[in-house]
Amino acid sequence: PQILIKLSQIMTNATIAVHIIDFLAIVGSLPPLYANFVEKDFKMVFGVALKYLQLHSVSNAAPTVLSRHVRLMSYYIVYVWFLAVRLADRPRHVKYITRQLLLANEGRETVDEPTEVCFDWLARYTYASADPRPTQSMLSEIVMNPIMRVPPSDVVTEKTWVVGNALVTIKALTKVGWVEVVARRPSGKTQFLARVENVPMTGPGEVDPDMVSLPALLAMDRESDSQDSELYQVRISRILGWFAADDS
Repeated sequence: PQILIKLSQIMTNATIAVHIIDFLAIVGSLPPLYANFVEKDFKMVFGVALKYLQLHSVSNAAPTVLSRHVRLMSYYIVYVWFLAVRLADRPRHVKYITRQLLLANEGRETVDEPTEVCFDWLARYTYASADPRPTQSMLSEIVMNPIMRVPPSDVVTEKTWVVGNALVTIKALTKVGWVEVVARRPSGKTQFLARVENVPMTGPGEVDPDMVSLPALLAMDRESDSQDSELYQVRISRILGWFAADDS
């Protein structure tokens, strides 16, 4: 904490700003170095990075490669250190970070793109932590491709809405009862696979119940392997093999 106080005092020195920013980026990746930090200490870290963004916005000098690097690293520090804060404490820092970002955009009609992305990023990570890109799960692979050696499932219909600053797309899949929901936001994409509970396992006159979704869901509870894992391939082959055998 004492080092942070000294860093905040010399932040206006442009020649040393890059070293301060890079130093904070390194410290933010080493949890033992900030294990004893309290709220005011995290706030000081944010203050150093956000102060540079304000100095950058009021500077009349032409941007250089070095200044652009420090600007991008300042946003990076906000991201890294915000994730370092305990989930329960994150909402306490949002107001301060938001205000400082707005001050950095003072005098403009609209905020710049990096700030807009940062606002969206804060909305994503304030109350939860999720990767900005979805991974391909075993359930998704089975639902989208229910029978081995058959091309991926087509989409029956889809529609997209603008919800706030996100594009939300809902797709009805050919596998009866399953829909895919994709939300594209400036800070990343969120994807859901959902099963409509109102859809019966068999339709009128049908004798082909959905016997593949349940094993896939059960396998999801134990899923810890990547798609390249041999165990992963064995599991999905068995599930799809059972389904193919029943179909024949």
